[in-house]
Amino acid sequence: MPALETLSLRQTPFEEALYVAVNFDLFPRLSTLSLINWPAPRDTAAFTSLRSLTLIGTLWPPSYDHFLDVMEHARNLEHLDLDLTVLGRDRHRDILTNLQVHQSTRKTPIVLPRLQVAKLRAPTVVLFDLFASIYAPQATTLELGNNVTYRGNEDPNPQAARILVPIVQLGYPFLRSPHSIFLRCRDGMLGVRLRSPAGSLVCFLEHQILMDDWWPTAHLRPNLLAIMDVFSVASVRALEIEGRPDRASAHTWKRVFQGFPNLCTLHVTGRGTLDSLWHGFELATTASMERDGAVCCPSLSEFTTDDRPGTYKFYASMKLFEVLLRALRTRAEHCGGRALEKLRLHLWPSKKLHNHSAKIRAGLVEDVRALVGELDYREHNRGTSL
Repeated sequence: MPALETLSLRQTPFEEALYVAVNFDLFPRLSTLSLINWPAPRDTAAFTSLRSLTLIGTLWPPSYDHFLDVMEHARNLEHLDLDLTVLGRDRHRDILTNLQVHQSTRKTPIVLPRLQVAKLRAPTVVLFDLFASIYAPQATTLELGNNVTYRGNEDPNPQAARILVPIVQLGYPFLRSPHSIFLRCRDGMLGVRLRSPAGSLVCFLEHQILMDDWWPTAHLRPNLLAIMDVFSVASVRALEIEGRPDRASAHTWKRVFQGFPNLCTLHVTGRGTLDSLWHGFELATTASMERDGAVCCPSLSEFTTDDRPGTYKFYASMKLFEVLLRALRTRAEHCGGRALEKLRLHLWPSKKLHNHSAKIRAGLVEDVRALVGELDYREHNRGTSL
């Protein structure tokens, strides 16, 4: 089949492995190769013409170093998707444990001049060694993932720093000063997504964490602060956070607002309350005015929560309205008008809030509306929009 350009082979992990020789002689025009639970070709010539390579559940018996040597011949690759098996978790565990996270085992990098998308999933040590071994100047999307075993009695503080610091050190400049940051810290998942100033380069790291608490209550704060310590966040325009913001104190949120001077939009999803976040916003605004007479986050114009039906929402309460109104009034006072251009709050009302009359609740909403350019307020479980 000399004209074949795309080849996809797959079988279940439990089937006896079949072997089909995939080499340059059989498929000289092959440009796309996808192998799932299927033996990979050993002939380096099979990789020279490939533009897309996917290896999932594919063992590489010779060695990890041999795999890197083969990759060096895949200079036409534009899309690379590798999982942990091909990187030797099972057969080369002893070798891989000797690799150092912050260093590449190769003296010269593997240059992939056309690579645009790289999706790599592996144990942490292997993941960063492979990533450090590859030089891809045209890369626009980097997705890195692994599984991290974590128990609730262990210290969660170094978690984000441990996965982020090596990335910053690997020579991808846009990662040092990202344009937008997304942090997920919930449901046993630690996820970080970074986008370049131009918006065209994306790095997404996803780590599955085994935890006793499915909704980790103490993990957002240390990981949020780790991001601020690892990256230069002065250039960040958009910040998205998913988790339990009420588990971070008002003083932590004060530091966040003070640390993102050019923040324009803040999107928060999760559950719990927003009380400490808005209190921190008030503290940061007051402190910045007292310090240098300039309001913190002067470009912040939009704050939103998740508006999708059927998802977790934050609770609306009298305390939230008190803190929210105080924060908005403080900012409006120092901004000479509106506190925000857009405020979207889709919430679950608390029982205590509904102990008050509809007139009082509607009055609170109107007080908020008067302080922002556009208000989208909705109590989801009642199906009403006040």
